[in-house]
Amino acid sequence: PFIIFLIRRIGAYLAMRSKQIVALSEKLGSSVIENFQSPIEIRAYNLESKQISDFISKLKELFKLNLKSTRFSLIMSPSIEIISGLGIAFALFFGVKNGMGEGDFFALLIALYMIYTPIKRISAIQNKLKILEAPIDRLEAILNTKVTICSPENPKSIHRPFDGEITFEHIDFQYDNGKTALKDINATIPFGEKIGLVGESGAGKSTFANLLLRLYDPNKGRILFGGIDIKEFDIKELRELISYVPQSPILFNNTILENIRLGNPNASEEAIMNAAKQANAHKFISELENGYQTTITERGNSLSGGQRQRISIARAFLKDSPILILDEATSSLDNKADKEIKDSLKNLCEGRTSLIIAHRLSSLEDINKRMVFKEGEIIGFGAHEDLLISCDHYKEIIEKPYILN
Repeated sequence: PFIIFLIRRIGAYLAMRSKQIVALSEKLGSSVIENFQSPIEIRAYNLESKQISDFISKLKELFKLNLKSTRFSLIMSPSIEIISGLGIAFALFFGVKNGMGEGDFFALLIALYMIYTPIKRISAIQNKLKILEAPIDRLEAILNTKVTICSPENPKSIHRPFDGEITFEHIDFQYDNGKTALKDINATIPFGEKIGLVGESGAGKSTFANLLLRLYDPNKGRILFGGIDIKEFDIKELRELISYVPQSPILFNNTILENIRLGNPNASEEAIMNAAKQANAHKFISELENGYQTTITERGNSLSGGQRQRISIARAFLKDSPILILDEATSSLDNKADKEIKDSLKNLCEGRTSLIIAHRLSSLEDINKRMVFKEGEIIGFGAHEDLLISCDHYKEIIEKPYILN
């Protein structure tokens, strides 16, 4: 009983330390990744000493926790031996006192010895299990996370070529942190319409567009494509309808050719080059030492922000989908490049439903219809001229465009 009590107490302690080690290891790993990904910010703000100090501090704390865990783990074996030795001593004392014979005493001694080795093995296994408990729980939490957004068992097929209207019916949406992003959104966008989404940062523009991709599902209401709820479509087929150009595009550690080809895996090299020309990317790609075969470093950090955006826009040209979402797609381009690519984007928007999220109002010069967001609500939807008369918030945006940033 004493040995079992000891095993359980040390096992509980090791489990507690293991959880602390896993949590601290995650913080240390995040810190290392942040340091590698933020060299410019660290140098610009003279953070080298602070980051090194934080890293050493976390490393020392992790070392101390591992030392404590190892020390308690190693205490188990000598503790069992001490308890076993005391047990034999008590057995000898009480056995002799109560007249136990030599044969009986040696039988008891052999029995205690035979149970001693399995108990030591069980205690070692218990230690290992308790140490592994925290990381296994963390891994299981990730692997067993339920997929909340999935395709229905019998999805409806999408009519091709797609030319249906997009309808938002009483859409409410909250993020996991409880922040309300959209409130009672109602809107109908006819096919082929070009809509500029304007409003202050955090007003709900990007969330509105992301719901079309089913990156999230609304908490209330439904979104219809051609009169059919998008939850009734296969997710992959739904996303094939949409070309998405994000504000901060991520490129993969592969060649430029393969990064553009993500828009259409079956595209030929000629089609890829044509898409790059339309996105005003062909010139800078051709000037690289290996051209389209140039390998991009992780997250595209070897290219400028404007170059990454042009490659992302080239993907959209190559995908050629009936619905287009431009989430501040020219934010990293200078005025000259912005002007050069504007005609290309105008051509890209032709014949398809286009949602253009813009902070720079000059990006919407050729887009007559605007959707005005404020605190998660659409407070104006219509032609630019009509909104100037009817929507005070829109007038404020036009007069003080800096508030969009």
